[in-house]
Amino acid sequence: MAGSANTITLRRLLTQPKPEVPCKTKASKNSTGQWPTVGIDAIRLWDQFNIDILNESYGHILDLEIPVEQLAEAPRAEDVLEGMEITKPTDILHLIGWNDRVLRPTLAFAKQHLHLHTSVRLQHDVAAADNSSFARIMDGRRPIRVDHRVALDDFPLPHLVIGLGRSSSKFQGRLLAGHSGKTAKENLWPLRQLANLCDLAKTRYGYIVTDQDLVACCFYKTEAARSGQTAGSTEVVDWKVALMPVPWTKYGEEQLTTDLALWWLCMLALSAPHHRNLPTEEPSPPAYQPPSPGNPGALAAVVGINIDPIFDLGADLDGFDFDFGPDITNEGQAGSA
Repeated sequence: MAGSANTITLRRLLTQPKPEVPCKTKASKNSTGQWPTVGIDAIRLWDQFNIDILNESYGHILDLEIPVEQLAEAPRAEDVLEGMEITKPTDILHLIGWNDRVLRPTLAFAKQHLHLHTSVRLQHDVAAADNSSFARIMDGRRPIRVDHRVALDDFPLPHLVIGLGRSSSKFQGRLLAGHSGKTAKENLWPLRQLANLCDLAKTRYGYIVTDQDLVACCFYKTEAARSGQTAGSTEVVDWKVALMPVPWTKYGEEQLTTDLALWWLCMLALSAPHHRNLPTEEPSPPAYQPPSPGNPGALAAVVGINIDPIFDLGADLDGFDFDFGPDITNEGQAGSA
């Protein structure tokens, strides 16, 4: 979309070309011993996570002409990513750092423009490849490290999106999404780790970035009473996830890019606390309440939130099904421990 030399759009910033990042690390086993086991019992494609739905929801702000100085902190891909390659596991954190740098100014502008969570600050924490910074969430006992944390300085549901970085030699998002029942369990471990971290952070939204893809995830858990326990006592017995791999090299204003996908995840989480809370069958999340009349965030909060089951928070969640496409696990059990 053409604009003057003195203006820029969020869409232009979030769809700029990025150089390929070669991965030179060898395949190795994923770490499994530092976090509780969470089984993924159903994996589905997040078909609604596409550019058409995004444009319906947020096209009005993505294409808004903004004075360049308001987004002066937004980085240029060629200045940050040119010549980057993955030669050791921690190098992937450079891509996490890119995500953080491009997200901070673009998310802050959208939050302010749409009057979302006014007078509440955004928080951004990332793990740096040189160990100069860390990102953590608390599980009530000790800090748990993550690679990327986007949150509000709020209570009781501060966390918006949790991110992990893995090299493509350790995690293949497109392989996981595109080959029914044929993915090795080793490829599921990063997804299971992300599910556990999102559970601790009490958010349904997370992502895994590699040198090939950003895999956007929306988690859902089922709780059921343990045999012999009193009423009201539950344990998690089932996890589901809807996911969509977005190729790293996609670019252009007609495409859903990795930067645009991450921005969208954060906007979905920002729209209301119960939109990011992990949905369960018992108790069900609060019914959706539209924004107050005149709130310019009303369209953004409504369109794209309630158009399919995962966002219909007023729906009866008994027998909940993502219905985002065919089950791509082997008989629905590929992620079980």
